[in-house]
Amino acid sequence: MTGASGFVGSVVARRLARNFELLDLYHRTPAPADIVGQSLYIDLSDRRSIDQALRDWRADALLHIAAAADVDACEAEREDRSGNAYQTNAVLPGLLARTCRELGIRFVHISTDYVYDGVDGPYHDMDLPGRAANWYGQTKLEGERAALKANPAAAVVRPSLPYGPAHPRKRDIVRLVRSRLGAGEAFAGAVDQFISPTWLDDLGDGLAAIVAGQGSGAYHLAGATLLTPYDAALVVARTFGLDERLVRPATLAEISGSGRAPRPRATALLCPRFDRELGGRVRRRGFAEGVGLLRDLELQPAPPS
Repeated sequence: MTGASGFVGSVVARRLARNFELLDLYHRTPAPADIVGQSLYIDLSDRRSIDQALRDWRADALLHIAAAADVDACEAEREDRSGNAYQTNAVLPGLLARTCRELGIRFVHISTDYVYDGVDGPYHDMDLPGRAANWYGQTKLEGERAALKANPAAAVVRPSLPYGPAHPRKRDIVRLVRSRLGAGEAFAGAVDQFISPTWLDDLGDGLAAIVAGQGSGAYHLAGATLLTPYDAALVVARTFGLDERLVRPATLAEISGSGRAPRPRATALLCPRFDRELGGRVRRRGFAEGVGLLRDLELQPAPPS
């Protein structure tokens, strides 16, 4: 897999390691040794090194999570097809998908709800994206198309706003709300935006099921609750015993500041295909339940060193 050291990948890797032997293909930061069986540095832009790694490992599948995921940093490269965002998110998935097709390896690519413009959401997995609201979403959309064109047997998985344990390089919506309210600061939550936050353990278990399966095309894999960021912040405040009076309603336009990429209004995802094919094996938890699990996880005593 790629991206095993990241916010999403590190949790997904721990879930996958229960049933798979993992090779971490990394470009910048290797995953911790207690997560993966082996880490291998490769130049992800060099198709020959990817080909050799997959041949040597005799891989059955490649799960591609690595991405340029800073939405605002991606926006600074808008329309730059030689930039890091485009090369990583739009070009690389097609190269990996083609290599996997030629080697007979299953390819599963992680995308995002931001491939949708947010005008007509929530979206079913059969709803075809047109043009995304920002450059991050557009590059991920073009990456989806490149992967499926190069390898029609590939699966593309769209999560929505993953949240889970703390990670040094990422603050999810739960961490952001807790940070603001814990410092006695107000949190402005949009009341005209609709999201479906995804508990990372569910995402990991769902990806494991998709990797082990044979389904191709698009899957939505998101949380079971559709709500606004304002309502999500209230859930976080109540779960962690924070002052919910600091949660203030706002519009998306009021929150969006200069220098920030446009955010889509409604990219909440509906998951009928996943539920039909895999729902008997994997639960998609609601937001309140997932946040409660996170609280309980943090209350557990640390294992002895």
